[in-house]
Amino acid sequence: MPLITHTFTYLGVNIMKNLFKIALAAFGMFSAQANYQLLASSGELNLNLPDQTFWISTSLRLENSGKVCFSLSGADNGISKYGILCGDNSDNVKLFAGNGDEAISEFYLFNDAASGQDHVVFAPNNGYEHTGIYTINLETGKRLEHENFEGMFTGVSGVAMNSEDTLIYRHSFGTSKAKVVIKTLDEQKDVFTSFTNDMGYIFSPVTAGNYVLTKVRMGKSTAESQPDRLYLYNIKKGSRQIVMQDRDGQPSSKIKAIQNQYTVNKKGDIAVWAQTNEGVKLFASTNGIIKSILSLGEMISKFDGFAPAMNSNGDIVIRGYDKAGVAAIFKYVNGQWSKLIGEGDALSINGVDYEVVDATTSPFVHAPRINDNGTIAFIVYVINPKTKKLSTMVLKK
Repeated sequence: MPLITHTFTYLGVNIMKNLFKIALAAFGMFSAQANYQLLASSGELNLNLPDQTFWISTSLRLENSGKVCFSLSGADNGISKYGILCGDNSDNVKLFAGNGDEAISEFYLFNDAASGQDHVVFAPNNGYEHTGIYTINLETGKRLEHENFEGMFTGVSGVAMNSEDTLIYRHSFGTSKAKVVIKTLDEQKDVFTSFTNDMGYIFSPVTAGNYVLTKVRMGKSTAESQPDRLYLYNIKKGSRQIVMQDRDGQPSSKIKAIQNQYTVNKKGDIAVWAQTNEGVKLFASTNGIIKSILSLGEMISKFDGFAPAMNSNGDIVIRGYDKAGVAAIFKYVNGQWSKLIGEGDALSINGVDYEVVDATTSPFVHAPRINDNGTIAFIVYVINPKTKKLSTMVLKK
């Protein structure tokens, strides 16, 4: 993906088409789109971001408090700047973990039950290896070290921490050897380990509350033809269960292949993309009962390669494309799908009109998120049709 900074001018071939879309959308712009809250922006507004911001390996998180955190790399006056920006409105966005040599894309936002304060847990890297795992209290700025990996040349993914300070992460060694680690104040244990107990490959876990969801390729080989399972691990009970299998391991299964895009909520319900005989479908569970909630080709023609986000109410947001091939964010609420925002849609921010545009391969950066209050946060490319300047905005609704 090319490096995009706010200093570039958008010169795409679809300028005239986009201007026409803005004219059509102008009537409904201020009522339908005006309630987006801007947290940060590159480009003309230049709000809460370095002079140059590179949206590479960026991820975004959202807590029930309304706090939004996103990772970034950039430069101010030629000095490299990395870190995690956090805030619940544009007036209190602050940079955390911003040491000049710490690139950060692997992090998780959580609320600590003991203090009631929001924290981030993150795994910085120096370009060669992940150097450790740390937490930062977003109220006090206090930083704590939980793991130190310097000199081990290993990788970390799926890092998370729940409200009871249980740390979860995938620790990899080389190209295939990996384990999923769960660490409390009292003990540390490996709950999934590759090439032991017939587990050939461990994919990155996702965590919510006391639940960890992990895809595992069974057998001694890492070949696609090996059986895949989706395991749900209950931290409180210390037990795991199989919640989905493909037909390589269970011939009666309707699942041809479990995609690598899956999520879990704090109730232990899951959402996962999977390949079936009828094409790619999104499956989700309610109280443990899994069913298909979306078949590609109906309202949404394809998804954008990111995992769905799901809150405790079972509401889901995804990136995808409509029947006309227009990129958009879609939401699933009360059993119904609808479009939240997409390419060509108009926005009014601080009295200035913008339009959502495709700046690279999509108008959006990384995956959208949704919290239990139904708030949705995302990062989007927009253009000012008057100045033809491209900006990137972090918004929530």
